[in-house]
Amino acid sequence: MVEVDRPEIMLLQETLGACDEVKAKLESWFGGWCFENLDVRGRSSRLAIGWNTRIARVLNVWGMDSVLGMTFKALEHVDIFSVINIYGLYLNRIPFRDKIFSNTLLRGDMMIIGGDLNFSLGWAEVWGPHARTDLLSDYFTRNLVERNWLDVEPCVLKPVWKNNRCREGRVAKRLDRFLVTKKIVDNHHFIRQWVGKGGHSDHFPIFLEFKNGPVKPPSPLKFNKTWLKDDSFMALISNGWPPCDPGIGTLLLFNLQRISGI
Repeated sequence: MVEVDRPEIMLLQETLGACDEVKAKLESWFGGWCFENLDVRGRSSRLAIGWNTRIARVLNVWGMDSVLGMTFKALEHVDIFSVINIYGLYLNRIPFRDKIFSNTLLRGDMMIIGGDLNFSLGWAEVWGPHARTDLLSDYFTRNLVERNWLDVEPCVLKPVWKNNRCREGRVAKRLDRFLVTKKIVDNHHFIRQWVGKGGHSDHFPIFLEFKNGPVKPPSPLKFNKTWLKDDSFMALISNGWPPCDPGIGTLLLFNLQRISGI
Protein backbone atom coordinates (compact mmCIF):
# COMPACT_ATOMS: atom_id res chain seq x y z
CA MET A 1 0.00 0.00 0.00
CA VAL A 2 2.83 2.42 0.83
CA GLU A 3 4.61 1.64 -2.43
CA VAL A 4 1.43 2.26 -4.46
CA ASP A 5 -0.09 5.27 -2.66
CA ARG A 6 3.19 6.89 -1.51
CA PRO A 7 1.91 8.57 1.67
CA GLU A 8 4.02 11.23 3.37
CA ILE A 9 2.60 10.64 6.87
CA MET A 10 1.01 7.50 8.32
CA LEU A 11 -1.30 7.18 11.32
CA LEU A 12 -1.35 3.62 12.67
CA GLN A 13 -3.64 2.13 15.32
CA GLU A 14 -3.76 -1.08 17.34
CA THR A 15 -0.09 -1.85 16.76
CA LEU A 16 -0.18 -4.24 19.76
CA GLY A 17 3.60 -4.71 20.22
CA ALA A 18 5.84 -2.96 22.74
CA CYS A 19 6.61 0.61 21.64
CA ASP A 20 10.37 0.14 21.15
CA GLU A 21 9.85 -3.07 19.20
CA VAL A 22 7.17 -1.53 16.95
CA LYS A 23 9.29 1.56 16.29
CA ALA A 24 12.35 -0.55 15.37
CA LYS A 25 10.33 -2.88 13.16
CA LEU A 26 8.58 -0.08 11.27
CA GLU A 27 11.77 1.90 10.68
CA SER A 28 13.49 -1.26 9.40
CA TRP A 29 10.64 -1.77 6.91
CA PHE A 30 10.46 1.82 5.67
CA GLY A 31 13.82 3.34 4.85
CA GLY A 32 13.93 7.10 5.36
CA TRP A 33 10.95 7.06 7.74
CA CYS A 34 10.76 7.85 11.47
CA PHE A 35 8.04 6.66 13.86
CA GLU A 36 6.79 7.61 17.32
CA ASN A 37 4.50 5.41 19.44
CA LEU A 38 2.11 5.79 22.35
CA ASP A 39 0.61 3.24 24.74
CA VAL A 40 -3.19 3.37 24.72
CA ARG A 41 -5.35 2.15 27.56
CA GLY A 42 -7.82 -0.51 26.49
CA ARG A 43 -7.80 -3.91 24.92
CA SER A 44 -6.40 -2.94 21.51
CA SER A 45 -3.31 -0.98 22.57
CA ARG A 46 -0.96 1.56 21.08
CA LEU A 47 -0.85 4.27 18.43
CA ALA A 48 1.94 5.25 16.05
CA ILE A 49 2.71 8.15 13.73
CA GLY A 50 5.27 7.86 10.95
CA TRP A 51 6.64 10.44 8.55
CA ASN A 52 8.89 10.44 5.51
CA THR A 53 11.94 12.46 6.57
CA ARG A 54 12.55 13.49 2.97
CA ILE A 55 9.17 15.22 2.92
CA ALA A 56 8.42 16.47 6.44
CA ARG A 57 10.42 18.01 9.27
CA VAL A 58 8.89 17.29 12.69
CA LEU A 59 9.03 20.08 15.26
CA ASN A 60 7.28 18.46 18.21
CA VAL A 61 5.64 15.17 19.25
CA TRP A 62 3.29 14.80 22.21
CA GLY A 63 0.85 12.26 23.61
CA MET A 64 -1.96 11.81 26.12
CA ASP A 65 -4.55 9.14 26.77
CA SER A 66 -5.53 7.63 23.38
CA VAL A 67 -4.18 10.65 21.48
CA LEU A 68 -0.81 11.03 19.71
CA GLY A 69 0.03 14.29 17.99
CA MET A 70 2.88 15.99 16.20
CA THR A 71 3.67 19.38 14.73
CA PHE A 72 5.51 19.37 11.42
CA LYS A 73 6.50 21.44 8.44
CA ALA A 74 6.27 19.91 4.99
CA LEU A 75 9.13 20.98 2.74
CA GLU A 76 6.74 22.08 -0.02
CA HIS A 77 4.56 24.16 2.32
CA VAL A 78 5.28 27.39 4.15
CA ASP A 79 2.68 26.54 6.83
CA ILE A 80 3.23 24.56 10.02
CA PHE A 81 0.68 21.78 10.53
CA SER A 82 -0.45 19.69 13.48
CA VAL A 83 -1.61 16.13 12.85
CA ILE A 84 -3.47 14.23 15.58
CA ASN A 85 -4.00 10.46 15.70
CA ILE A 86 -6.97 9.53 17.92
CA TYR A 87 -8.16 6.11 19.02
CA GLY A 88 -11.74 6.84 20.07
CA LEU A 89 -13.15 4.99 23.05
CA TYR A 90 -16.42 3.13 22.50
CA LEU A 91 -17.54 3.58 26.13
CA ASN A 92 -17.90 6.87 28.03
CA ARG A 93 -17.50 8.73 24.77
CA ILE A 94 -18.78 12.12 25.94
CA PRO A 95 -16.31 12.55 28.87
CA PHE A 96 -13.45 11.38 26.64
CA ARG A 97 -14.38 13.77 23.80
CA ASP A 98 -15.01 16.70 26.15
CA LYS A 99 -11.51 16.21 27.58
CA ILE A 100 -10.01 16.15 24.08
CA PHE A 101 -12.07 19.05 22.73
CA SER A 102 -11.05 21.27 25.65
CA ASN A 103 -7.32 20.58 25.25
CA THR A 104 -5.36 23.63 24.05
CA LEU A 105 -3.23 21.39 21.80
CA LEU A 106 -6.28 20.89 19.58
CA ARG A 107 -7.02 24.57 19.04
CA GLY A 108 -4.70 25.44 16.17
CA ASP A 109 -5.92 26.70 12.81
CA MET A 110 -3.82 24.28 10.68
CA MET A 111 -4.88 20.95 12.14
CA ILE A 112 -5.53 17.48 10.72
CA ILE A 113 -7.34 15.05 13.03
CA GLY A 114 -7.63 11.41 12.00
CA GLY A 115 -8.11 7.88 13.22
CA ASP A 116 -10.84 5.67 14.61
CA LEU A 117 -12.93 8.52 15.99
CA ASN A 118 -15.69 6.03 16.77
CA PHE A 119 -18.74 8.02 15.73
CA SER A 120 -21.00 8.23 12.70
CA LEU A 121 -23.17 11.11 11.51
CA GLY A 122 -26.67 10.03 10.56
CA TRP A 123 -28.22 7.33 8.40
CA ALA A 124 -25.92 7.96 5.45
CA GLU A 125 -22.97 6.56 7.42
CA VAL A 126 -24.43 3.21 8.55
CA TRP A 127 -25.17 0.11 6.46
CA GLY A 128 -26.91 -3.21 7.13
CA PRO A 129 -30.45 -4.54 7.71
CA HIS A 130 -30.34 -3.80 11.43
CA ALA A 131 -27.83 -0.95 11.52
CA ARG A 132 -28.72 1.91 13.85
CA THR A 133 -27.73 5.54 13.75
CA ASP A 134 -25.33 6.84 16.38
CA LEU A 135 -27.31 8.17 19.34
CA LEU A 136 -24.64 10.83 19.87
CA SER A 137 -24.48 12.05 16.27
CA ASP A 138 -26.04 15.40 17.21
CA TYR A 139 -23.46 15.87 19.96
CA PHE A 140 -20.58 15.23 17.56
CA THR A 141 -22.12 17.41 14.85
CA ARG A 142 -22.46 20.30 17.30
CA ASN A 143 -18.85 19.95 18.42
CA LEU A 144 -17.55 19.94 14.86
CA VAL A 145 -19.52 23.06 13.98
CA GLU A 146 -18.51 24.92 17.17
CA ARG A 147 -14.81 24.25 16.57
CA ASN A 148 -14.89 24.81 12.81
CA TRP A 149 -13.60 21.29 12.11
CA LEU A 150 -14.66 20.19 8.64
CA ASP A 151 -15.46 16.59 7.77
CA VAL A 152 -14.18 16.20 4.21
CA GLU A 153 -16.67 13.70 2.81
CA PRO A 154 -14.99 10.81 0.93
CA CYS A 155 -15.03 10.78 -2.86
CA VAL A 156 -17.31 7.76 -2.50
CA LEU A 157 -19.21 7.51 0.77
CA LYS A 158 -18.83 3.92 1.97
CA PRO A 159 -18.03 1.99 5.17
CA VAL A 160 -14.63 2.06 6.83
CA TRP A 161 -15.53 -0.64 9.40
CA LYS A 162 -17.53 -3.85 9.12
CA ASN A 163 -18.43 -6.56 11.63
CA ASN A 164 -17.53 -9.38 9.19
CA ARG A 165 -20.95 -11.03 9.47
CA CYS A 166 -23.27 -12.09 6.65
CA ARG A 167 -26.87 -11.53 5.66
CA GLU A 168 -29.12 -10.20 8.42
CA GLY A 169 -26.24 -9.86 10.88
CA ARG A 170 -24.04 -7.61 8.80
CA VAL A 171 -23.34 -4.09 10.02
CA ALA A 172 -20.94 -1.53 8.58
CA LYS A 173 -20.25 2.09 9.55
CA ARG A 174 -18.10 5.08 8.81
CA LEU A 175 -16.20 5.33 12.10
CA ASP A 176 -12.74 6.34 10.83
CA ARG A 177 -12.29 9.75 9.23
CA PHE A 178 -10.10 12.80 8.81
CA LEU A 179 -11.20 16.20 10.08
CA VAL A 180 -9.44 19.40 9.03
CA THR A 181 -9.68 23.00 10.15
CA LYS A 182 -11.28 25.57 7.89
CA LYS A 183 -7.99 27.35 7.16
CA ILE A 184 -6.54 24.23 5.52
CA VAL A 185 -9.50 24.12 3.13
CA ASP A 186 -9.23 27.85 2.43
CA ASN A 187 -5.48 27.70 1.72
CA HIS A 188 -5.41 24.71 -0.62
CA HIS A 189 -6.96 24.46 -4.05
CA PHE A 190 -7.33 20.67 -3.93
CA ILE A 191 -8.39 18.48 -1.00
CA ARG A 192 -9.97 15.04 -0.94
CA GLN A 193 -10.51 12.04 1.33
CA TRP A 194 -11.12 8.45 0.24
CA VAL A 195 -11.40 4.89 1.54
CA GLY A 196 -8.81 2.36 0.37
CA LYS A 197 -9.01 -1.37 -0.05
CA GLY A 198 -9.06 -3.48 3.09
CA GLY A 199 -6.65 -6.17 4.21
CA HIS A 200 -7.00 -8.53 7.16
CA SER A 201 -8.35 -5.87 9.49
CA ASP A 202 -12.05 -5.14 10.01
CA HIS A 203 -11.16 -1.49 9.29
CA PHE A 204 -10.31 -0.12 5.84
CA PRO A 205 -7.45 2.34 5.36
CA ILE A 206 -8.44 5.96 4.78
CA PHE A 207 -6.47 8.62 2.94
CA LEU A 208 -6.38 12.42 2.97
CA GLU A 209 -4.67 14.48 0.28
CA PHE A 210 -4.38 18.22 -0.17
CA LYS A 211 -2.24 20.33 -2.46
CA ASN A 212 -0.97 23.85 -2.14
CA GLY A 213 -1.95 26.52 -4.57
CA PRO A 214 -2.82 30.18 -4.97
CA VAL A 215 -4.89 31.75 -2.24
CA LYS A 216 -8.51 31.34 -3.19
CA PRO A 217 -10.67 34.49 -3.43
CA PRO A 218 -13.40 34.97 -0.83
CA SER A 219 -16.26 32.61 -1.52
CA PRO A 220 -19.83 33.94 -1.43
CA LEU A 221 -21.06 30.73 0.21
CA LYS A 222 -19.47 28.53 2.89
CA PHE A 223 -21.58 25.42 3.24
CA ASN A 224 -21.23 22.58 5.74
CA LYS A 225 -23.99 19.99 5.40
CA THR A 226 -24.16 19.50 9.17
CA TRP A 227 -25.72 22.99 9.38
CA LEU A 228 -28.88 21.48 7.90
CA LYS A 229 -29.47 19.68 11.19
CA ASP A 230 -29.79 23.02 13.00
CA ASP A 231 -33.31 24.49 12.83
CA SER A 232 -31.98 28.04 13.15
CA PHE A 233 -29.88 27.63 9.98
CA MET A 234 -32.82 26.28 8.01
CA ALA A 235 -34.95 29.22 9.13
CA LEU A 236 -32.15 31.64 8.18
CA ILE A 237 -31.99 30.31 4.62
CA SER A 238 -35.77 30.23 4.21
CA ASN A 239 -36.32 33.77 5.52
CA GLY A 240 -33.12 35.55 4.52
CA TRP A 241 -34.01 36.46 0.93
CA PRO A 242 -35.58 39.64 -0.51
CA PRO A 243 -39.37 39.86 -0.13
CA CYS A 244 -39.73 39.95 -3.91
CA ASP A 245 -38.57 36.34 -4.16
CA PRO A 246 -39.88 34.60 -1.04
CA GLY A 247 -39.63 31.17 -2.65
CA ILE A 248 -35.92 31.30 -3.47
CA GLY A 249 -34.86 30.53 0.09
CA THR A 250 -37.09 27.47 0.24
CA LEU A 251 -35.88 26.28 -3.18
CA LEU A 252 -32.22 26.75 -2.21
CA LEU A 253 -32.77 24.89 1.05
CA PHE A 254 -34.40 22.02 -0.84
CA ASN A 255 -31.45 21.78 -3.25
CA LEU A 256 -28.90 21.88 -0.41
CA GLN A 257 -30.69 19.03 1.30
CA ARG A 258 -30.93 17.05 -1.96
CA ILE A 259 -27.24 17.26 -2.87
CA SER A 260 -26.21 16.51 0.72
CA GLY A 261 -28.28 13.36 0.98
CA ILE A 262 -30.33 14.64 3.93
